[in-house]
Amino acid sequence: MSAPKLLLTLSVLSALALACGSSDEPASDGGGTTTTTTPAATSLPGAGTQADPYQATCNHNGKELVGDVGASFFVKCPADCTTGSVWGTGPYTRDSRLCTAAIHGGAIPVGGGVFKASIAAGQSAYEGSEANGVKSSSWGSYDTSLAVAAAGGGAKPKPKAEEPAERPEPKPGAGEARPGGPRKLNRPQ
Repeated sequence: MSAPKLLLTLSVLSALALACGSSDEPASDGGGTTTTTTPAATSLPGAGTQADPYQATCNHNGKELVGDVGASFFVKCPADCTTGSVWGTGPYTRDSRLCTAAIHGGAIPVGGGVFKASIAAGQSAYEGSEANGVKSSSWGSYDTSLAVAAAGGGAKPKPKAEEPAERPEPKPGAGEARPGGPRKLNRPQ
């Protein structure tokens, strides 16, 4: 096979591997062939459940959460993750720092804690902002997003409004027209 055909074949195979969900970081097998690998699981310790959340550091980013759009995970962060790259204002680009985005989005306090991270569809643009002591940057289009929420599902539910007391049944004759016109009430002046 000629060099141009080999190069074209390898390019097509690489594009197919990427389209099938493989990592975009090529690895060499030592023989001149480039291969791609798909991570089997996240590098974060823990199960990603509410009972056993992933244990993140301030340096972990959303790409380390392995899954498709719609997948959700529980992540536990240490305190003081207020620096690091974050793009957007919720949703965030998926390569944003997990814990920093969670603080920015109000899912956890600066003191750390557990939050729910979800992989979401990509956006055409991400607007930066400043919130909760964290400054995020703006970014253009990105293929997948990171959504963050409080582990309990968000804000505390509002207390139920008190039900109005039932109206007593009208007494017979109440509300009916009376002979001689409306009744006047004697009120002290």
